[in-house]
Amino acid sequence: MTADASSVPPDARPVADIHELLALAELVGVRHYEVAGRRSLEAEGRPESIEAAEQDVVLSVRRHEDELEIRFRMVVVTPDADLVADVSVVYALPSHFDVSRPLTEEFVERVAVMAAFPFLRESIFTTATRLGATASVLGLLRAGQFKVGPGPY
Repeated sequence: MTADASSVPPDARPVADIHELLALAELVGVRHYEVAGRRSLEAEGRPESIEAAEQDVVLSVRRHEDELEIRFRMVVVTPDADLVADVSVVYALPSHFDVSRPLTEEFVERVAVMAAFPFLRESIFTTATRLGATASVLGLLRAGQFKVGPGPY
C-alpha cells in the first residue's frame, strides 16, 4: 500500500523488504473501535451449533504521517448471538519511508494479525459470556493462516 501524498513525503524512500520494515516499525498502541454483541432468540438462518459459527474479518490499513494503523473488524454469528470486535494495531513508522502494497500485505499477514488476534479473541469471548450466549472460543491462529484477500483495504 502506498499511502497518499499527504501522508508520505514525495522524497520518501521505499522500504526494501520485510526485514527492514520490522526494524523500522514499532508497535505503539492497540485501539478498540467497537466491541458489541446482541443476543438473538431467532433460530432461522443462524448456525445450528457453536462449531458452525460464522466468522468474517474485514481489513483496513491507514498510513498517516509517522503512523501505520492496521484494523481488523471481526463479526461472529453464533446460534444465539451476533458478536463484533473492531480492533487496530498501531505502529510508529517514520514518514520518510514508503511501504509498498505487497510489503504491507506481508506485514499484515506475518506480524500485525498476530498482534491483533488476541484482542479480537478476548473481545468476542468476553462479549458472548456477558450476554449469557454460547461463548465462541476462537482457535489458535497459526503462522500463514491469515491471508489478505484481493481488493481495496
